[in-house]
Amino acid sequence: MTVKDQEHIKNEQYALAMRYIANAKDTLSNSGLEGKFYTSQPL
Repeated sequence: MTVKDQEHIKNEQYALAMRYIANAKDTLSNSGLEGKFYTSQPL
């Protein structure tokens, strides 16, 4: 595997991880808080 291939894979995996983080932030921002815990349904 070339260095170029490795960089491409690394960038692809980074983009995927960032997408997961963005999805998690969105999910949490749309969730309700009950004390210091998130609930599955908005309050």
